[in-house]
Amino acid sequence: MKKAKFGKINRIIMFFLILVFAFYTENLSAQQATSQATQAGSTSSSTSAKVAAVSLNNFAYSFINFNSNYATILGKLKSGNYNIEEKEISSINGKFFIYAEKKLNFLKEKLYLYFDYQKNLIYFLVSFECEDAYTRAPLEKLYSLLIEKLNQKYGESENKDLGYYKMSADTEVCLLPIVPFKNSLEIWAKNKIALSKYQDDYKNETQKPITTEITTIVNGF
Repeated sequence: MKKAKFGKINRIIMFFLILVFAFYTENLSAQQATSQATQAGSTSSSTSAKVAAVSLNNFAYSFINFNSNYATILGKLKSGNYNIEEKEISSINGKFFIYAEKKLNFLKEKLYLYFDYQKNLIYFLVSFECEDAYTRAPLEKLYSLLIEKLNQKYGESENKDLGYYKMSADTEVCLLPIVPFKNSLEIWAKNKIALSKYQDDYKNETQKPITTEITTIVNGF
């Protein structure tokens, strides 16, 4: 009788332990599912933040971008009261060139704009220069804020040795570091596809008269 009673108690205890274990397992599974969902949400938010960055192909400074042609940019430079110099050049960087500058309160802004044979913008450089009467403080402040802005807007720099550097399939952008005793900073951007096509055309154009002359000499023998 005692054995039967003892066995019954053991069964009750065992049943209770099974219930506790089942409850614990179910609760643990729920916690793991919640944790995974939270992590997934965090990853999704992180991915969304990266996707939200502006495409480097849309890189621009003020009204200057690779979707604007020569006439459009020149018109805006004139209305912006820039001092302007235009040239037709023979350069690996472009066929047509605009240099524009404007004196600001603490800095001088300089623009170097290169265009292809069809006068589409393919490469530009923006420079800010401290006037001799001032220290480099405005320049250093600008440099620091530019790095912060570019990282936030276009995604993190791909080269920590430069102020900012990033490259996509179509566009390349670089903010050069400012160095001691230098009173200016420069940031440049290239439309890689358009620039490459122009450079191929440029090489063919410059090689043509050389090839013609050599052919003439060879034919003389």
